[in-house]
Amino acid sequence: MNGKEGESMVLKCEGSIAGNDVTWHWSNHLKRNVIATMLVNGDVKYSAHSSQYNRNITMDGDGSLHILRLDYKLHNGSFRCDNGGLSTEVELTVYPSPTKLTLSNTFTKGGNLFLNVTKGKPLPVLCKSDSSFPEFNFTWTLNDCVLNRSHGAQSAVTLKVEEYHNGSILECKVRYPQGAKTEQTILNVLYISPSVQSSISVSENRSVDLRCNITGNPPPSFSWWRMHGDQSERLPENSAIYSVVSVNRSQAGTYECRGRNDAGNRTVSVEMIVEYPPVASVFYNNGLQALECSVDGMPRKFYFRPWEQRLGEVTLSLIPGERQDENIYRLFLPENCNTMGLYVCIVGNTHGTARGEFFHRPNCKPLIGDGAFRKCISNKTSIAVPFYAYPNFTNTLWQTDSGETTHVNTTLEEMENVIVEMTVRGTVRKATILGQAVVWDFPDGLSDSFTLTVTNSVGSSSVRLTLCEVPSETDGGLGPLKTAAIVSAVLVVVFLIIVCLYVFRQKTKGKTKIQSNLLR
Repeated sequence: MNGKEGESMVLKCEGSIAGNDVTWHWSNHLKRNVIATMLVNGDVKYSAHSSQYNRNITMDGDGSLHILRLDYKLHNGSFRCDNGGLSTEVELTVYPSPTKLTLSNTFTKGGNLFLNVTKGKPLPVLCKSDSSFPEFNFTWTLNDCVLNRSHGAQSAVTLKVEEYHNGSILECKVRYPQGAKTEQTILNVLYISPSVQSSISVSENRSVDLRCNITGNPPPSFSWWRMHGDQSERLPENSAIYSVVSVNRSQAGTYECRGRNDAGNRTVSVEMIVEYPPVASVFYNNGLQALECSVDGMPRKFYFRPWEQRLGEVTLSLIPGERQDENIYRLFLPENCNTMGLYVCIVGNTHGTARGEFFHRPNCKPLIGDGAFRKCISNKTSIAVPFYAYPNFTNTLWQTDSGETTHVNTTLEEMENVIVEMTVRGTVRKATILGQAVVWDFPDGLSDSFTLTVTNSVGSSSVRLTLCEVPSETDGGLGPLKTAAIVSAVLVVVFLIIVCLYVFRQKTKGKTKIQSNLLR
């Protein structure tokens, strides 16, 4: 027979003999000591040496021995019942109550029991008692929430945890007749978890911190790498933050942070976007017969103004272009003389604006002057005459009304700061060619007319120019002093007229008053 410690048990004495003095003798398995004797009249006699049983046994009327609460030390083994000439052997197995529970894979630290379990990896945990009884009632709980119930000599549960289970309490409880036994352990969840790929924007020449969004238990170690396509460059930083001081645009790109701990390896990428003002460059696409304004800058949300067509300092027209890509602005420009001039592309982003310029030189005869040029300029001591020619001009002719001429034979590349001397009315005047403009200085305000002719391989263009003489005080002109005197005289005359009018009015009123008194 089997029984668990703490349970009750009835041992039957098989057979009976009738008689006036029929007795049942029960003895234990060790020394065959008589435990109890029941007389035919029902009286029970206990042996003096068996007093330790008195609290736990009784005898029924049929001679059965009733053990109220099994005790492993007292009752485990064989019992014998003698009934007259008959004997009955009863083998009783008493399973002791558990005194200790054991959880697998645990370790002790600081007086507490811990269990290492890796996130995402199932881990079976076994709960086993030190009792040999084949069946117990097991209950598993995690933070007081029931995970599993089972019946047997031992129990197992498979854990699959997340990082938020770190520090949770896993408990195994065994119930038996005399009570319950519990064993607990603290979950130490091993994990390493990256966040999603991130990006960070920073203005050029500012400083920035790249943060490694990898967390784990135990805390991971870090390393930083800069990616160059399929190649990587190890950076001198081993913490979760990589600091970049005074960022420049060449440092933009992908950076990788790699974390490692007992749970494994993780990698997270950080895209560093360096923002800077745009830089524009303009070139002529001969195949498309179009100007193209190519822009580099960040962010690439560019806005483009209409193209400006300029000659000299004057804007001739604003022409809308066509946007091809996020950084290409195109203006179709056929090869004819009407399209000659400087074209300006103005583009901007959130960090500033930029301009790109291109001087479009179709093959045509020279163009003299621009929209702001006046052929007669007064109150000036110098005049600038702009002219444009492509192919390069071959001859420049200055001719005055008196027939005096000056020739300039040079090329466009040699024009800068060329000094041209021309005699006007017997006086030598110097004209300086600056870029594609001729500046002629008249310090004394002489007036004369002359013709400027520019020639290239396509043809010639001429313009007649007049310098308007400024009148001086010696030739009857009004100088600043004369003008001031005239203004003063006019003011005095006006003042005198007002005074006379006032006096006249007062006299008229006096006469009217006298006449009125005489009539009374």
